[in-house]
Amino acid sequence: VPADLIIPWWVDKIESGFYDCPTVRTITFQGSIELGTGAFAGCPNLESVYFLAYSEVTLGECCFDGCRNLSLVSGLKVADSRDGGFAFRGTAYWNSLPDGFVINNSWLIGYKGECPMEVVIPDAVKFIGGCVFYEAGMHSVKMHDGVKIIGRSAFARSKLRTVEWSKGLETIGAGAFGNTELEMAILPSSVTTVGDEAFRECNSLKTLVAPSGETVFWQHALMGVCS
Repeated sequence: VPADLIIPWWVDKIESGFYDCPTVRTITFQGSIELGTGAFAGCPNLESVYFLAYSEVTLGECCFDGCRNLSLVSGLKVADSRDGGFAFRGTAYWNSLPDGFVINNSWLIGYKGECPMEVVIPDAVKFIGGCVFYEAGMHSVKMHDGVKIIGRSAFARSKLRTVEWSKGLETIGAGAFGNTELEMAILPSSVTTVGDEAFRECNSLKTLVAPSGETVFWQHALMGVCS
């Protein structure tokens, strides 16, 4: 693999073929790209990533995780991050960002620092990415009505107890609220998709009101919930 890697415009998806690659130092994406889980994770000498104009990126989980020398990410425009948890964890780029909400193209792709007890999702956010609040210490979250997607494991293993739901919410990802302290979930009628094990092992969950007409997916969404 060359030190200066160019991904041509006609490549639209990369899985994990460059995991832990020791030679690559810069990557240039010439077109829109979907990055799979761990696509470039652990590349010890990667320093710079460039996304050219008009490129949009679907972030996969841990796609640049552990690239500790990655300090420059230029032109990033996120198209989808519902499965994009920990995309830049452990990189110099991520460590250089200020604490608080990390938002890109209406996607909340991370939260840096310690969460307050009450989290209010900013108006600029329409989509909450994967694992954004994983193991966070907040007790409540308030969503405005423009939030449409909650990604995979977005609040999993957090201390979350109460949610003020978006009235425009459409999708709840797999494991989104798994292993939380959620006590009640009254979902808006706008919800059409709930991922597997979305409320898995929410042992404090006493009340759950599902959108009318939806029955089948709850068998999987509630897997492991104690009654």
